[in-house]
Amino acid sequence: MKKLPDENLSELHVLKQHLKKVIEEHGHAIIRLKESEEKFRTIADYTYNWEYWLGLKGEILYNSPSSEGLTGFSAEEFVSNPDLLLSIIHPDDLNHFRNHRKSPCYTSNTVSHLEFRIITKDGALRWVAHSCQAVYNAQSQFLGRRASNRNITTQKCIEEQINLSEERLRLALDASSDGVWDRNLVTNEDYYGDNWHHVLGYTAQEVKNDSLSWEKLLHPDDKPRILATFQQHLNGLSNRYEAEFRMRNKTGEWQWFLSRGKVVERSETGTPLRFIGTHTDITKNKKVELELQNMQNILEKKVAERTNEIQEVNVALKVLLKKMEKNKIELEQKITNNISKLIDPYLEKLQNLNLKTQHRILVDMLAANLHELTTSFTPAVSSEMDKLTPTEIQVANLVRHGKTTKDIARLMNLAPGTISIHRKSIRKKLGISQHKINLQAYLSSTP
Repeated sequence: MKKLPDENLSELHVLKQHLKKVIEEHGHAIIRLKESEEKFRTIADYTYNWEYWLGLKGEILYNSPSSEGLTGFSAEEFVSNPDLLLSIIHPDDLNHFRNHRKSPCYTSNTVSHLEFRIITKDGALRWVAHSCQAVYNAQSQFLGRRASNRNITTQKCIEEQINLSEERLRLALDASSDGVWDRNLVTNEDYYGDNWHHVLGYTAQEVKNDSLSWEKLLHPDDKPRILATFQQHLNGLSNRYEAEFRMRNKTGEWQWFLSRGKVVERSETGTPLRFIGTHTDITKNKKVELELQNMQNILEKKVAERTNEIQEVNVALKVLLKKMEKNKIELEQKITNNISKLIDPYLEKLQNLNLKTQHRILVDMLAANLHELTTSFTPAVSSEMDKLTPTEIQVANLVRHGKTTKDIARLMNLAPGTISIHRKSIRKKLGISQHKINLQAYLSSTP
């Protein structure tokens, strides 16, 4: 064998060393790759959701063991039978799932979502939330589709119960009112109960075809006020929504409604999401209210007219009273003048005659009473004297003019003892029986 030159031996040694290093690095890379694959498989195999990877031809490249917990079928059964996945999908949802696979977005890099039902190995029905996304390599080559299926059966059952409860609530509200409405404030979609359009004379088909919403049927004069009230509640400025307004019925007439509602769902930030309520036909009530208002207006008008008449009568009465007062003064003056001219001269002549004591007392009394009549034209006794009997008033009047008990008894043709009894009764009724007050002085001081 020919011996290689030293320089060739040196190069060969370097190559051997380099090859050894490459082999070592490749071995480390293989080990790291195996470790990475092991980690990936561990993560994928122990996920709670059912994970799988479909190849370019629809074959299952990977299926997580979690599929058995959801479907009852093992991962090996899905891998060995690619058609198993389609076979367990509920017949009513199968076309929906196939259309999903045929969709252009199926090969795009966007995430797609789908909900469908499956029939498990033991025949149970379960709901699945499906999410999938296309898989590409580093060279942007399509490698298939990665999917994740989650069991949402419990959630669907809860949703079904909620929907059932809501439907019962709607039916109850619709039966107890003239219409129930439910508005999704996010999508702006409305639900109206049967009574909502029946009470206006429309059919459900007419409402749907003509898009007869509440806003379209609302009276133009009521619209600004009602929409402002509506918005105030949405903004949280009122505990509930309540308003009265008119809506156009099928015949073109206006019907009055009382509407009550409330925001029943808000977002975490407080944004209203759902608004539900009822409305009640109050057209008859409004007609009665209008009639009552018209009656009230008529009554108020009549009262105003009557008030004006009374005021006019009052003015006339004031004029009349003023005239009567004038006439009274003139009459009093006339009486005074007549007494002075026609009676006083004769009284003076009688007083100058030589009369008996009894007759003189009578003349003096007549003169005194005429004097009081002409000076004040007021009752001879005060309000306190109203408590006295007519006989007591006569006795009191004689006492006031200084007549003694004997004089009074003689004038009234009564016994002095009777006059004394009357005097005591007068003192008692005037409230001076317990006081040392002269009766004549008290009566003289009384107006």
